[in-house]
Amino acid sequence: MPAARTIRNLSWLLPLAVLAGCGGGAAFSPDGLLLAEARVVAEHRGQLDGVLNTLFGTPDEPAVPAALAEVLDIEQIRHAAGPVESHRVGETIGLYRRHCARCHGLTGDGQGPTALYQSPYPRDFRAGVFKWKSTTRGAAPLDEDLHATLERGIPGTAMPSFRLLKQEERDALVEYVKYLAIRGQTERRLIEHVAEELDYDPDAGPTPPCL
Repeated sequence: MPAARTIRNLSWLLPLAVLAGCGGGAAFSPDGLLLAEARVVAEHRGQLDGVLNTLFGTPDEPAVPAALAEVLDIEQIRHAAGPVESHRVGETIGLYRRHCARCHGLTGDGQGPTALYQSPYPRDFRAGVFKWKSTTRGAAPLDEDLHATLERGIPGTAMPSFRLLKQEERDALVEYVKYLAIRGQTERRLIEHVAEELDYDPDAGPTPPCL
């Protein structure tokens, strides 16, 4: 299914996230810059981590909200997630960490261990913004666009071609990139929601409503 109609429209996830509860701490690194800009207090940061963990799981044990079950393929995501392992000759799981995390980071934030030495920096998938695509400016890419980037690479950058990977492995990586993008945008929306509706300065008290 094309990603263009799903990566952007996330407003329905806000009530779902509130209902999800707080759960345990998420293994994904929180978006510290967004949290700092929104001045989200520590108590609500922990709650946000719990909500995201409930909705999307962790890098080792990913999950897909029920409302996204027809948009994201959890089996392909699991194929790409987790540590790199090979139980059979020619069959590898943990594809994202094997091929992508060193540049794009475990969270998809573009801050992997080799990112500092690259120019331009690797893409931050969490924003859901992609340059190499056939859709209009501001629109999300199609699955075919993500596949094309994997197959061709991006000349002038550190992004190589993964044409030699099996088709099912490229499928899994595309699905995982979509998963990271949707999770990242959900995090952004939740942070904005908390900052606007729930958060407060513990020294000054709750922010008064605008008149």
